[in-house]
Amino acid sequence: MFKYFNPNPIYDGKNKRWKHVDCTVRSICAATGKGWHEVYKLLTKVGLAECVMPNDMLAYKKVITELGFKSVKKCKTGEKKVKDIANQSKKERKVFLCKVNNHVVCCRDGDILDTWDSSDCLVTQYWEKTIK
Repeated sequence: MFKYFNPNPIYDGKNKRWKHVDCTVRSICAATGKGWHEVYKLLTKVGLAECVMPNDMLAYKKVITELGFKSVKKCKTGEKKVKDIANQSKKERKVFLCKVNNHVVCCRDGDILDTWDSSDCLVTQYWEKTIK
């Protein structure tokens, strides 16, 4: 279910600092197929306009909405785990962006695309888009 995914062009496996700090960019790349620089530019444009950091929820919610993602719902505590959303992504042919505690992750085709296995993390909110 977990598949390692890191499109960050500077991360070479040695610089651990980059392993977690750009999860918002990485997850949107995984969900859309867009490159790291393109997604970062989209986020920074919104961040600058809203006076927030690019990985702030306000910035990424605006960007993913513009990219066609729809908010599904906020989850009750303990209602769904990332692995549940990953299974749902395979059954429904949808791609999901999941917010967990201080992290954003992409679930697509039954896989959790990330730099670490967040399968058992509790989802607090998620967005979906149908795969064509």
